[in-house]
Amino acid sequence: MSELARLAEATLPTALRDVDRLVQGGYLTERRVGRNRMIRANEGHPLYAALKQIVTYGYGPTVVIPDLLRGLPGIDAAYIYGSWAARLNGEPGTDPNDIDLLVVGDVEPSQFSR
Repeated sequence: MSELARLAEATLPTALRDVDRLVQGGYLTERRVGRNRMIRANEGHPLYAALKQIVTYGYGPTVVIPDLLRGLPGIDAAYIYGSWAARLNGEPGTDPNDIDLLVVGDVEPSQFSR
């Protein structure tokens, strides 16, 4: 929960309260193992598919990739293509399992490994 609070830039009590609300609403499930609390998305919730789609496409690669590439020297442009781009443009199909990324510029491939 501490890590979740840090990533969400929230206080620990706020993160705990919000997770408790999501569990009570059935959006998350919890399982206790000793003193540990195991939390996961409730895939059986009626809104699971819609929420997954909103989170995946609203907070996925199109948000994360620019932040990851920003500041790397030699990048002139970057483009997501393939199945991700197709789904973002409304083309029907299954959710992609990978991201096709084209980076344009004078870039060393070693810059992309972490």
